[in-house]
Amino acid sequence: MLRILFFGAIFFASLIANSQSVVNTESNRLDTLENGIKGNIELSLNFVQNINNVFQTQNSSLFQWNKNKHSLMSFNALNLTVFNDSKVLNEGVQYLRYSYHLKDFLDLETFGQAQYNEIIKIRGRYLMGLGTRLHIFDSEKDSVKLHLSLHYMREYEEETTERINRHHRLNSVLSFGWPINDKVSVNLIAYYQPDMQNFEDFRFSSEASIEIEILKRLTFKYSMAWFYDEKPPEGINRIFYNIRNSLLFEI
Repeated sequence: MLRILFFGAIFFASLIANSQSVVNTESNRLDTLENGIKGNIELSLNFVQNINNVFQTQNSSLFQWNKNKHSLMSFNALNLTVFNDSKVLNEGVQYLRYSYHLKDFLDLETFGQAQYNEIIKIRGRYLMGLGTRLHIFDSEKDSVKLHLSLHYMREYEEETTERINRHHRLNSVLSFGWPINDKVSVNLIAYYQPDMQNFEDFRFSSEASIEIEILKRLTFKYSMAWFYDEKPPEGINRIFYNIRNSLLFEI
């Protein structure tokens, strides 16, 4: 009971500083080949009082269906930020990915994503992509994992400034997972997304997280993320960072 109260206190005292525009779907992937449906729900609640009163919620759900060599993953997230009970900013994402387990070391993938983020002036960003995922290290549940993903990605973006951007991007992802024991695991993920027609226009992000199992289906997650966009919307910083504490409920 004391352990639950301790992690609950950390959870409700968490702070998120800004928001990133690269959606880290890799961290939500379930590396399992077992047939059936699995998933989780992640909840974050934050309140900060200084010059402004800031209230923020982050909620997401993940479902993954496996059948032999086929895998279908759905990820949805909705975040709300309120400043001084008046100014409200929203961000959300819907993501769908299909994977075919071609070889023990190789998956073929295709995905689609819809995203909006008022905080960084993104009215709508729509992606479609396809590519491969290489299993460099064994992907069994209790082993160290190292994966490299390479995708072609078509991007259409509408800014709140009425500007429209269209890009052909390379989506490269390197992910590392280390299950320290049955209760604790560490994950490191890095994204590099250059415009294939102009490599000076690129995005880069990285995230480090630790997950600690509290109960059989309840996990505490602490994560730190850093994001860089070489050409963000006008008036938006190139660099963002994110510190988050959350609870994951396994379904």
